[in-house]
Amino acid sequence: MSTANPYGPPSTAPGLSPAARGPAPGPALDFGRALSFFFQDPKWVSKIAIGSIFSVLSMFVVGGVFISGYAVRLLRRSARGEPYPLPEWDDLGGMFVEGLQVMGVYLAHILPAVVAMMVLMVPVAIAGESRGDSPPALLLVVIPMMLLASLAFVAVLVYFPAALTRLAVEDRLGAAFEIGNNWAYLRRNFSNYLLAIVVFLVANFISQLGILAFCIGIFPATFWGLCAGAYALGEVAWRDPERNVPASA
Repeated sequence: MSTANPYGPPSTAPGLSPAARGPAPGPALDFGRALSFFFQDPKWVSKIAIGSIFSVLSMFVVGGVFISGYAVRLLRRSARGEPYPLPEWDDLGGMFVEGLQVMGVYLAHILPAVVAMMVLMVPVAIAGESRGDSPPALLLVVIPMMLLASLAFVAVLVYFPAALTRLAVEDRLGAAFEIGNNWAYLRRNFSNYLLAIVVFLVANFISQLGILAFCIGIFPATFWGLCAGAYALGEVAWRDPERNVPASA
């Protein structure tokens, strides 16, 4: 078994000195810092400006790939406890590759649930076309199945951040598909994990509120919201009881 520490810098990257890491984390995720860390970075203005450009390009898909790569790098740096985890926009090729991995993993997780829901709708649509409405007996079977499929869809959405986190911190694509290990990670970090999801939802609510109330651009606001969510997931990993950060790196 490999003894490499997934929370430390990769072997090909410069090591972090103890002073370059943040203080030892407490047991609970720091909700306030998750929402404010972005603006503590000395270069946050330039980083959000570039992120906004890629957010605009997300309308053409390619920008979303770069944003996804940026988010996974932010998550990884947050999991290491770096005091300024916002990555530089200096390795677009690497970000593009990592973004493709993230989007591929997301589609691999979400598409089966979507297809299942669509398949369950087909009998109802066919019956409705042939008889003018759906037979009650068919609805009694299909509606519960669709509810189960909807619950499965929500479960995938809740589970996916765990797969994404392990992909990021271990820098290994296969980690995203290790269902048992991902569920184990989710369970042992359950309270902080749920709090990270709340951070993401609150950040997105604040960004939408800011857009409406203060005329803040939609693209900087949504980019900040995504970064807040990625940072929070990294903070969960930083507090993972099974993390094993060496004394020096």
